Amino acid sequence: MSNLSLLERRIIAAEKLGEHWAELHATWMQLDDAKKNVLAALMNDLDDGEKSEAKLDRLARGSKEYKDYCTNLALAKGAELRAKVKYECARDYFEAGRSAEATARMQMQTLGHIP
Repeated sequence: MSNLSLLERRIIAAEKLGEHWAELHATWMQLDDAKKNVLAALMNDLDDGEKSEAKLDRLARGSKEYKDYCTNLALAKGAELRAKVKYECARDYFEAGRSAEATARMQMQTLGHIP
């Protein structure tokens, strides 16, 4: 990897961070998509045939299991967002380097150093 240019190393770093972000985003999406299923399962566990749907919903939402699920969902979203920020910073760092190299080439051409 030492033969790679600075820009090549930057794009490889951005790609790795992008892959990590995608994995964390997928994890969060799975948790978020399952939210209604988790709530329904908790309501089913609490259903004794006597309670109304509203009461089952309230009891399920107030349960420790659902609170823990929501905490894990929030933690997953936070991790996903932090990974996205790192990826976007790495991508922008690459773009800044690419722009700086293009500017340097243009300056050399303008000054006549490059045929």
